[in-house]
Amino acid sequence: MTERDTPGEGAALEALRGVLDAIRDGVLVYSGTGDVAFANARIRELLGDGLAGPEALAIRGGALASGHPLEPLGRAWPDVLGGARKRFTCRAAREDGRAVDLEVLARKVSAAGEELILVELRDVTREKQAERALLESKRQAESAVLVRTEELQRKLRLVEEQERALLELSTPVIQVWEGVLVLPLVGTIDHRRSSLILESLLGSVVETASDRVILDVTGVSVADEVVSGYLLKAVRAARLLGAACSFVGISPAMAQALTRLGLDWSGVETFRDLRAGLKAAIAVRQRAPAAAKPA
Repeated sequence: MTERDTPGEGAALEALRGVLDAIRDGVLVYSGTGDVAFANARIRELLGDGLAGPEALAIRGGALASGHPLEPLGRAWPDVLGGARKRFTCRAAREDGRAVDLEVLARKVSAAGEELILVELRDVTREKQAERALLESKRQAESAVLVRTEELQRKLRLVEEQERALLELSTPVIQVWEGVLVLPLVGTIDHRRSSLILESLLGSVVETASDRVILDVTGVSVADEVVSGYLLKAVRAARLLGAACSFVGISPAMAQALTRLGLDWSGVETFRDLRAGLKAAIAVRQRAPAAAKPA
């Protein structure tokens, strides 16, 4: 109570201070010059004795006192003096090393004809801890998902590599004689496998400079139009590289199926089994003039 306060005004002021001390939010009242006119008891609980004093909380010329716990208040001070309401959150470090998260509302008020700055502080430490825990949990979950995704992608790549290796093993091109290749086919021939067959066959023709290719279809389980189209495509591609193709091991069921399809197999030799096909291919190679053989 100042000298100019009347006894009635002093009693009212003391009653107001009692009310402000009893509430659970911190209350700071600044003069227009930045001096602390009032700080309720909750301020000391929130900030600790060392940071709750008038000198530690003062704002001089818009600048905060050294070690001021409410650092964003200095930036907001000119706007608050101009009549703006400013709300922000900050983390204040107490002298005991503990940090407290605060939600701060600063605004200009008038009391007894005097312009004052009212600053309310609410402890939101638990809410912020919950937010940080949630963010950390989310980060860990995202990290775990990322690790799991990378692991699945790695396994998928491994499976694809293994599948390709198996496909390559299932389509071996074997050079059985100078200029003579044998490609034994087993199982079902689909689009993916047909592409690998064509790639492997043409690569071997070029690499070995072969001019005779024997396709052994003894182990082919299905001979429909699609499979026949794949085989004919391989034959035509090999011809473009100068290699004649023949088929061995065509079963009666496959022969009937190929006949019903009506595809053009002209110019493609067929033999009963691999032995007959090899015998014919080697004979052709032996009869061919040396000049006609690939280098």
